[in-house]
Amino acid sequence: MTIEDKMIVLSEILDVEGMLKVSGIHESNHMPHQFTVSQKHLDYANSKSDGVLTEDILEKYKCAVGTCKLKYSEHTADSQLVLQLKRDAKETDVHSELKKLKH
Repeated sequence: MTIEDKMIVLSEILDVEGMLKVSGIHESNHMPHQFTVSQKHLDYANSKSDGVLTEDILEKYKCAVGTCKLKYSEHTADSQLVLQLKRDAKETDVHSELKKLKH
């Protein structure tokens, strides 16, 4: 699932009360490093999906970093969810909204 897809899903969960807005999702602590797209990825995307790099295409070829032999799904990162408070709210109400993300 892309970051954009995650943002849409989280927005649908949190926007019910009109209290919180999902402003972004940031990734850090990439392990072993950030996945690097190769020319093979780009060529395949151009020939099969109008240049759109889908997760399936990223998974098809290994990382382009010199000695790395890992697939896209084998590269990980920590994610931070950035939220914006849209209106005044009690701390307990915000906490209740955030609990919805546990499910």
